[in-house]
Amino acid sequence: MPPWLASPRYGTWRNDRSLPEQDRRDLLRWVRSGMPEGTRDSAVAIARVASPLETWALGGEPDVVVRIPEPMEVPAEGVLPYLYVFAKTDFPEDRWVRALEIHPTTPSVAHHVAAFLQGPADLVRGPYLTLWTGRTQPTVYPAGIAKRLPAGAWIMFELHYRPNGTPATDRTELGLVFADGPPEHEAATLAVATHEFAIPPGADNHLVAAELPFWRGGQILSLLPHMHLRGKAFRYELARVDGTVDTLLDIPRYDWRWQLSYEFATPVRVEPGDVLRARAWYDNSARNPWNPDPAATVTHGPQAYEEMMAGFFEWVGDPVHVSFAPPTIIVPSRGSAAEGKTGNGEPPPP
Repeated sequence: MPPWLASPRYGTWRNDRSLPEQDRRDLLRWVRSGMPEGTRDSAVAIARVASPLETWALGGEPDVVVRIPEPMEVPAEGVLPYLYVFAKTDFPEDRWVRALEIHPTTPSVAHHVAAFLQGPADLVRGPYLTLWTGRTQPTVYPAGIAKRLPAGAWIMFELHYRPNGTPATDRTELGLVFADGPPEHEAATLAVATHEFAIPPGADNHLVAAELPFWRGGQILSLLPHMHLRGKAFRYELARVDGTVDTLLDIPRYDWRWQLSYEFATPVRVEPGDVLRARAWYDNSARNPWNPDPAATVTHGPQAYEEMMAGFFEWVGDPVHVSFAPPTIIVPSRGSAAEGKTGNGEPPPP
């Protein structure tokens, strides 16, 4: 049973896979009794079931599979830089995507894969499509919501490989399931994040924070916190214009091996002027078994021995009309290296 890291105190989740309390008690009772074998046919009990990494988790074959153009050779050892590979689609008209799944063909050497709408000649990173981190589930939008795939779009794959001692070949794929037509709402992936932090050597509970004000209303569909090996805990909060603060998601024991997307059973409404806060705690001490170097001052960087602080979220924004006047929002000044005060999301209208 995969772990479910969200505190039960906050949020109701469409994809909640936590164990019911009765199942939990039954499992603990079985462990305490010495884990006796059941009465069913052992040959049936141990029959091999295909790993989810070997099949599409979308619930069936995707409508279209976009592959990186050539297989990537991953050496047995070393630290590899990120690779950026582009694939061209050939649809003559815009398509609407209601489900997406990244599928590395050799997941044992893939640290993460991200997909963006971006061409090889573009100077600015395009809209984010979806992410795979080894345990993330497919992105499947509720009815009436989809992402736009422009006609003839390029897709950029950001590939991060981690050699595991054996040479490997990977040809990552992106599966797309299309909606029948334009949706009622267009989805987007944003992030409340900061690169401005420095985690001191030996610090076992170091806080890094970021904020993102909303200049228009909308609905938050899901949350996906992202840190590396020193990540300890993560929390999303929504500070509303009326002065109240709602905790949207609390991860008291973050596990980098299980980077999950938490999908709200009912999307969370935001209004212009609301501020999304992300608070992340890091353990850079020798007590962290995953810490590669407790004596290092750790800053932002792409490799696993560095760190990241990003609170991704899926949302749909309200339509913007010509008469719309964005509210005056005071953005907090940038904080210290210990607590950055920056956001990464929609720019305000010109």
